[in-house]
Amino acid sequence: MSARMDIMGDANKTYALLSDPPLQVVGKSGRLYQGKSLLWLHPSNPLRCTAISIVEWPFFDRFIMATIVANCFTMGWDSPLDPEGTWKAHVIGACELAYLTIFTIELMIRVVAYRFGEYIRDPWCQLDFLVVCLSWLPLLIPSMGNFSVVRSVRVLRQLRALKHVPGMPKLVSTILSSLKPLGNVIGLFAFFFLIFSIVGMELFKGRLHYRCAEPNGADSSVACSPDSTLATCGEGMSCKEFDESPNSGTMSFDTVPRAALIVFQAITFDTWTDPMYILMDSSSRFAWLYFVAAVVVGGFFVSNLFLAVIFDEFIRAQEAASEQVSEASAAPDTPALDGAKLSPPQLPDSEMLLSHSAVRSDNPDPSYNGTPACKKDGVHATAKGPWFRRAVVSLVSSPFFDNGSLALVTVNLVIMTMSYAGQPLWYETGLELAATVITLLFMVEMALKNFALGCAGYWADNWNRLDGTLVILSALDLGISLVAVGGGINLSFLRILRMLRVLRVLRLMKSWTGLYKIVMAFGKAIMQTANLLVLTLLIMLLFALLGMQLFGGKFTAEKGFGLEDEGLEEVRLHFDYFYPAMLSVFVIITGAWYDAYVACVEVTSVFEASLFFVALIIVGFFVVMNLFVAILCQVLSDDEGNESTESEEGDKQGREGEEVESKQDDVAKDKVAADAVQSNAWLQLVETSGFNNFILATILISSICLALDEPRLDPASSLSMLLSMFNIVFTVIFCGECAIKLCAFGFRGYFVSGWNVLDFTIVCVSVVTLFATFFPVLAGLQPLRLLRVLRPLRLLGRFGGMKVIIQALISVVPSIGNILGVLFVILTIFAILGMQFFLGAFGECTDGQTLLRAECHQSDRPVLERGRALRSGGSSVWSGNDWSSGSDEVGTAWVNPSFGSFDDFGQAMLLLVVMSTGDGWEDVMFQGMDAVGDGQAPQRNDMSPNAIYFITWMLIGSFLALNLFVGSIVDNFIRLKAKSEGSMFMTPSQQQWARAVRAAASSTAHCVIPKPKHPLRVTLFTIVTSRHVEGLIMCVIMANVGVMACDRWKLEEDQWAYNLYTYANLAFGYFYYAEAVLKVAAFGFEYFRDSWCQFDFTLVCLTFLDQFFSDFLEMFFKPPPMLLRALRMLRVVRLFQADRG
Repeated sequence: MSARMDIMGDANKTYALLSDPPLQVVGKSGRLYQGKSLLWLHPSNPLRCTAISIVEWPFFDRFIMATIVANCFTMGWDSPLDPEGTWKAHVIGACELAYLTIFTIELMIRVVAYRFGEYIRDPWCQLDFLVVCLSWLPLLIPSMGNFSVVRSVRVLRQLRALKHVPGMPKLVSTILSSLKPLGNVIGLFAFFFLIFSIVGMELFKGRLHYRCAEPNGADSSVACSPDSTLATCGEGMSCKEFDESPNSGTMSFDTVPRAALIVFQAITFDTWTDPMYILMDSSSRFAWLYFVAAVVVGGFFVSNLFLAVIFDEFIRAQEAASEQVSEASAAPDTPALDGAKLSPPQLPDSEMLLSHSAVRSDNPDPSYNGTPACKKDGVHATAKGPWFRRAVVSLVSSPFFDNGSLALVTVNLVIMTMSYAGQPLWYETGLELAATVITLLFMVEMALKNFALGCAGYWADNWNRLDGTLVILSALDLGISLVAVGGGINLSFLRILRMLRVLRVLRLMKSWTGLYKIVMAFGKAIMQTANLLVLTLLIMLLFALLGMQLFGGKFTAEKGFGLEDEGLEEVRLHFDYFYPAMLSVFVIITGAWYDAYVACVEVTSVFEASLFFVALIIVGFFVVMNLFVAILCQVLSDDEGNESTESEEGDKQGREGEEVESKQDDVAKDKVAADAVQSNAWLQLVETSGFNNFILATILISSICLALDEPRLDPASSLSMLLSMFNIVFTVIFCGECAIKLCAFGFRGYFVSGWNVLDFTIVCVSVVTLFATFFPVLAGLQPLRLLRVLRPLRLLGRFGGMKVIIQALISVVPSIGNILGVLFVILTIFAILGMQFFLGAFGECTDGQTLLRAECHQSDRPVLERGRALRSGGSSVWSGNDWSSGSDEVGTAWVNPSFGSFDDFGQAMLLLVVMSTGDGWEDVMFQGMDAVGDGQAPQRNDMSPNAIYFITWMLIGSFLALNLFVGSIVDNFIRLKAKSEGSMFMTPSQQQWARAVRAAASSTAHCVIPKPKHPLRVTLFTIVTSRHVEGLIMCVIMANVGVMACDRWKLEEDQWAYNLYTYANLAFGYFYYAEAVLKVAAFGFEYFRDSWCQFDFTLVCLTFLDQFFSDFLEMFFKPPPMLLRALRMLRVVRLFQADRG
């Protein structure tokens, strides 16, 4: 009989002296220690008991966590540019040895305590074991050197911090649990990449090598077409084939892997238009079809499947956690934890800020006080006080006083937005004086409320706490400013105090309920994303340290990198130091990765850089960033669920009234329709399919004519006159349609439908603009011709699915209005903060030498401003920070960069909106990091803390705030869909049954090919329908795809490989011919009724045409090169037939 010991007492008591030594030990953490460690250490052994006590000691994990943090600090402190032999290098080396010793001792202690078998089964322990063993290799085997690959493994230590952060293991398990359902998505991703990469390689291989050559043979980097049918070179230049592809060989379709890189560039939307425009100039004008298809299919649909799967797994994890909590709370005999204290009941999130302890405009009773501790000095104490105090109580409790406070907040916000760069002194003084007056008024408001409510009564309300804190800070700012003016002191932190004034805008939530709910949901989302932010930080730390090991210190002048003033390529995204490395990783996971990738390829290799960047983008861009959206959707869904639960009774009471009203409306409509049927016979004509199809075709043709009516079209051209004639015909037809429907439904019945109102409005606009064309008196109404573009909207009323989508979008407008309010508030706050930081700090002189605005003398000659030339002849361009012009005489001026600035409130708002889309936001961040001050030219500074402002904006303004739209629309659409299907009050089993019934009703019968009667055909039928033959066909298809993936540019120069490739494709073609012949012989005419057989036969015909009639087809039309061969890739779709997932 085995004994068992629980270590539950004193921490220093490692084991108990028992007559029978225990074979099992349960630690305080609940872990069971049993068996023999190192083949002879029982749990009762003093050595193992000591190891168990150490690993169970709470401070042991804290010490290891502190060591990991210190290790991160030293790894970040270490730079690849640091010279060897310095004191810094010695300190870092000693620290690394100390960390390795600590981690080795930890490993040994855990092995002794857990046993090696149990230790190695833990994934976290496996990570520890791998890192420690690989870290010892350079020390035990000096001949290995200090390879970057081995050094890179050290960064995996930081992942160990995940298990020590509360709630982090659950989040990581949620991500890991989503990997299994992501398998089908990854498989679809692989098919997508394979198909588009092979098709792109077959269509465009070698086309990116053609560029215009200078007279001396140098590459001009301008794309051209070798057949002179597309882009041609300028005078004195010729189209020549160069060996290297653009962008250091990264922009290439020469092989399938490099083509896959461009496809990956397209689905992440990062500068994907550059290769598209180049191929439109060098290959075909229809190359855009390939890229648009890749963006739509891959970027809009396939990549968003990651979001769908991650959101589903996140919801399941939340539901599982809720069930565990409910089961734990429902347990009747759950013992209380030692030392645990009962927490008071928490208020809901919607009541955390809106306290009822102070006088509010929505609480007209001034004697109300929700806080008993305030009765001594609150409103109750003043109910029988002096008359003037009662008067003050009445004043502060009146709606007029509350509205006046909100008006002061609005005026204060407007004043903070009125600053601009270059403002005169008197204007700046006036704004400061107005801000001072507003501050004094807020101080008066605070004094009145303190006098009326008492100190305790005032500070018991959360809104008053916010107001009072801001007033105290503003008073401190005012006092320090007066001291600074009198003493001539320049205190830089005054700006920080003044920036806190912008927080007064939060008082607007006091009267805007919708804004308050969205902000509370936003705050809840931020709290739930705390662990996700920590995980993101750790991932950024991991890849930043890995990038420092792989790419750090390699952007040297020998490889063409350095300062732009020295004529070298300047790189802002680099891994030379820890801070720039972290910034680079953050920029990459926002989707702006291609420029950094090209630079890293130039200093390392394509394989090494591709592996790093693809892994970072998949983990950071597709997984982590989609978790932000999932959390927002979940938070909004919970809020909607709470609101629907609270308002369920009201909905039930109002539902009967709505049903009565709807019945009355139906009766009225039926009466109108009956009257229309009795009064005329036009209704029969309107309800015919021919009439509706004729109107639908007319709308389509009218929309096409509107697309052909270009602004630069010559009015005297035949096309212009033809379009004018068609416009008259369409207007007459639509007027006739309107008249017929008015006669059919009657005036009242016609305008019951909103779609008819839209049609009538468009017809009236068309008639008015038509009369304005013929009568000069009505020429002022010509701008109404723009409203003709509304004609395509009439198509929406003809399709039921579109009508549902439009109605769903209209129904979410109220919630979107509140979200727009939140976005406007956040934009306003960040715009004001940006003006405080960067007002007038983005500008620079066009000569590139002058650093002060006062010394940049204006010139009468043409100058370059905001990326464009103000000139009378010549040409000029803005390329990064490099000014160039086609004119020899260029003036100087102090201008801002082309993307904008923070010089006034409007520009700041516009710049933040552009940044929130992720388009070129890193350029704005680098400009802000280089900013020195107002009127001073930016100077490069890779260590500037100004980047924190831009990163904060991207996290709050882009990732969270803008995704509120996604969460709100998704949640409302799901809710409306549930209502429309009648499943709002169904149980899950009833919903499943309803879905099964609908699926059975909408399903179509599968075409089963009958078995033939002829003996020979029966034999063939048995062969071609057997599972073995089907598996053989799938293997042949995969082999064919693999052979096509081996194709490359200039494969024919390798005669052996080219012959093997050619003969293999011929063999596959003959195999498909034989398959088609056998199936036609076995199935007969039924072969052409099966959809998959039709698909196979089409591909066989294309293969036959490509093999035998490609030269004949070129006599009639010239298809893009390798088009027919690329279409063979569609055969891979047959693999979906075998894999239902």
